[in-house]
Amino acid sequence: MVQTAKLCHTNATLSPRGEPMKAAIGKVLGVCLCLACLVQPNCATSRPADEPPVPSDPTPPAPPDLSPDGQSFLDWCRREMQAMQDTAATLRRADAARETRATLGLFNGIEIHHDDAINRAGLYELNHPDASVRQAALQCEQEASALYTDLMLDPDLYRSLAAVNAADPTLDGVDRRFLDKVLLDFRRNGVDREPAVRETARRLNQRMVELSQIFEKNLAEDTRYVEIADPAQLAGLPEDFIDAHKPDENGVRRIATDWPDWYPVMTYARDDALREQLWRLGWNLGYPKNVDVFKELLKTRNELAKLLGYPNWAAYATETMMIKSPEAARRFIERAFALSKPIGERDLGELLAFKRRRKPEAAQVFPWEKEYLSRLLKAERYQYDPELARSYFAVDKVQAGLLALSEKLFDIKFARRNNAEVWHPDVQAFDVVRGDAPLGRIYLDLYPRENKYKSFAMFSLTSGVEGLRLPEMAIVGNFADPAKSSGPALIDHLDVETFFHEFGHLLHGLLGGQSRYLRFSGAAAEWDFVETPSQLYEEWTWDPGVLAAFATNAKGEAIPAELVERMHAAEDFGKGLFVMQQMFYAAVSLGVYEQDPAGFDPDAYADRMQAVYSPWPVIEETHFVEGFGHLIGYASNYYTYMWSLVIEKDLFEVFKAKGLTNTEVSAAYRRNILEPGGQKDAADMVKAFLGRPFAFDAYEKWLNGTGQIREEREPKPLEP
Repeated sequence: MVQTAKLCHTNATLSPRGEPMKAAIGKVLGVCLCLACLVQPNCATSRPADEPPVPSDPTPPAPPDLSPDGQSFLDWCRREMQAMQDTAATLRRADAARETRATLGLFNGIEIHHDDAINRAGLYELNHPDASVRQAALQCEQEASALYTDLMLDPDLYRSLAAVNAADPTLDGVDRRFLDKVLLDFRRNGVDREPAVRETARRLNQRMVELSQIFEKNLAEDTRYVEIADPAQLAGLPEDFIDAHKPDENGVRRIATDWPDWYPVMTYARDDALREQLWRLGWNLGYPKNVDVFKELLKTRNELAKLLGYPNWAAYATETMMIKSPEAARRFIERAFALSKPIGERDLGELLAFKRRRKPEAAQVFPWEKEYLSRLLKAERYQYDPELARSYFAVDKVQAGLLALSEKLFDIKFARRNNAEVWHPDVQAFDVVRGDAPLGRIYLDLYPRENKYKSFAMFSLTSGVEGLRLPEMAIVGNFADPAKSSGPALIDHLDVETFFHEFGHLLHGLLGGQSRYLRFSGAAAEWDFVETPSQLYEEWTWDPGVLAAFATNAKGEAIPAELVERMHAAEDFGKGLFVMQQMFYAAVSLGVYEQDPAGFDPDAYADRMQAVYSPWPVIEETHFVEGFGHLIGYASNYYTYMWSLVIEKDLFEVFKAKGLTNTEVSAAYRRNILEPGGQKDAADMVKAFLGRPFAFDAYEKWLNGTGQIREEREPKPLEP
């Protein structure tokens, strides 16, 4: 399967969509079906057979400007689709004179054209300011995906590739890996089944994409607000937040369920009622519109899995992962949960004791209290003030520091291109070079606006292919906008982590974008590995030396090492709660795709899983499933985040031992982990870097925490 490249961040904090930190992932997981794939009638037809064949080296139609109108974008998309069909027509025709690698090159060309259309459509659908372009992108995604599904169910194409002699001495290991993966994808699509089965698979694929798009569209359009007439309800919130939420002519302020409002309110607002009200709104996003949509999606995916010979969708979706099976995923979930539970229960007990100092009658801690109480507890125990730390993180300085660090670690340079074509005036463009050699281009779309993706993600516009074209990647975010701030546009350390996380994805796509085959370009290893590089890059945001290079306050003073040390110590608190909640998400994700959908109630199942895994109580009249976007893109495989974290903690041990800015280590990491893309199995890449298979030890050490600076001080009164 060729996937729409959109990668996101997760963290301990719950987003308003009922997901971990900010992630509403639309990218389909590594299953061989193009889950964005479906049949659209009226696609462009193939060229007559008597016209000359296309070359084996594809020349994609020049993309439209990054700010097209809807029709011009759709016209370009259909030219890409025509190129897919032209290339497929050439591949079907037997040609004894055609070299073996040229045959593989033709299928690579099909995937290049498809990837271009799908990736650009994915970015525009969620971020373009022009409604006609967003609608055209939606249509492009449907049509191009439907065509790709048709081709993956085409027996003639399959026979042309199956006839390739894998023992041909002109092929190398990468060629043979490509051939093996492509043929497996064809079979997992059902190409070797009888015509009636192929037609049913085509129909089910079409419906899956339609349902996925409806689910995500319902979420994207569902922002809810708390209206505040009494300024006293804003007590505790940062001044720049209050300044950005000025009252209207009736004296009413609106607080949104979008992340830039959600996180500050949950962390700083003293008003319990405000936090609860916003949390309840956020935990109902997507409801009730997505109730029937998701139930039908479960039914459709289950039907397709059974049609192809699998017991359920989870078995189908995990087959090509590192973890290989839902049974292994379940064992991993249980292991991580067992490790985290005693630590999480200890942390929860401490939060409850802390709460009882203000409310002696309290019997439990509610989810809308977690961030607020944790902040106060950490301030007392570790003398850590996140608002003080925030004063050192101006978003423009963070960006400059991140670019400078990446230049040093990976021997690259970023050159700003002010005249580059972009899809919105806020978007920044940078060319990336190493010495005199161009490596690609990146785009940073960092500030909120209407009709824009409300979370944080890395999108691929163009996947790099050796000798053909360079990669182009974009980070989409929702940080405080310097143009709309009366002073420095400040962000929390958690947002700094998020920026580094997404940039880790971007570097993976950029530096891994030199494969001869598109399906191996960038973050193309097994999907339960791809969060590892992004999670690893977050580690640099905890290093005093790294932060001192760019984290300065309004006076130009660098963040003190002691403050970073206290910040790091405070971070230990709550890890158990974080992992327990993550395992709740993972259990829901895996479990809903293992069940027989007939008569199945996903909301009731999520409530049962919450009672088993989550540290937080089930809250009546809230609906988690309808807003959990990972159930669409990651499907059964949400465990991916924690699995990747286990590997990440092991990799980071090498950097900790030899230095975070040691360029010999970062060069070895680049060569062994980032640059291969999908040309090797993830386990082999990790072993090449570590010199051994990855292990759980570093993860367990991280989870247990260090406990440094755990100062027991005289209890202070809680904030009112």
